Amino acid sequence: EISDSMYEGENRLASVMEAGDRVLRTCDNPDSVRRQMDEMRADWSQLSKQVQQALTGLDKAATKLAEFGDLSGRLSGWLDDSERTLGQLTGSGQRFGEPTPEKREQYDRFKLPASVRMFSNKFRLKSLKNEVDRTEGDFDELQQLSDDLQAIGKQPDLDRQCKDLRYRYNQLKRSVGLKVEELGRAQQEQQAYQDGLQDCEKWILQASFRLMEQSCGQVPSLDEAQRAADAHAAACREIEEQRKVLDSVVRMGRKLAEDNNGNAELRQEIDGQLKTLEENYANLKETAENIK
Repeated sequence: EISDSMYEGENRLASVMEAGDRVLRTCDNPDSVRRQMDEMRADWSQLSKQVQQALTGLDKAATKLAEFGDLSGRLSGWLDDSERTLGQLTGSGQRFGEPTPEKREQYDRFKLPASVRMFSNKFRLKSLKNEVDRTEGDFDELQQLSDDLQAIGKQPDLDRQCKDLRYRYNQLKRSVGLKVEELGRAQQEQQAYQDGLQDCEKWILQASFRLMEQSCGQVPSLDEAQRAADAHAAACREIEEQRKVLDSVVRMGRKLAEDNNGNAELRQEIDGQLKTLEENYANLKETAENIK
């Protein structure tokens, strides 16, 4: 509309200038007419500059508005995907989350234990955190576009949309950060449990070898028999003392299972490990009693 009005104005100005030229040829005071014509040309030139500046500003505003729409749409979709991913990684009721159907299929195909599956979430969660950190600059850019558009004219809808997206981003960033910290603590607990479990299994195996040596030993004299009995008594005391260590590992395993009560596979794996540990210890103790 502005362009059409300017085109019409140019035609009218040309008509006035033609009329002025005719008047100059016949009037008694051409200087006054010429001055009026010069002033009109100057006014028109000034108006043209102002209109051009306004049109340029409108073009820039339209470009920024389009950029805002594209960026806000992309960020909204990214937030939807990221929030959904976070929910999959940290399902309700468990710290480590149930695997997605796609991940579960991969795990079953390669027969990976639940503990390994559980910690695959660690890398996915850290990857999500890195992506969240990298995307913060896009939200800053969106805010700058909103500020630029607000400077041209009040845009309450755009301002509200920008604030809503920023709020969702801040909530996502906070949740991801908390989950990463929580996962770090959980990983330490898991590692402590696995280390304790392996140490107990290793100790039981070594103790079994020692008992086998004692049961096969020859005792040709009473003194040697007494020494063998003393050594076996010491081994029995060590087995009793090891019960405290085993109980500590059992407590760690039970706590880990309770903290992840929504992860049935992990619970089953821990239950199986602790059952095997208890059975091996009971067999070791029974063997020691029989040798005694």
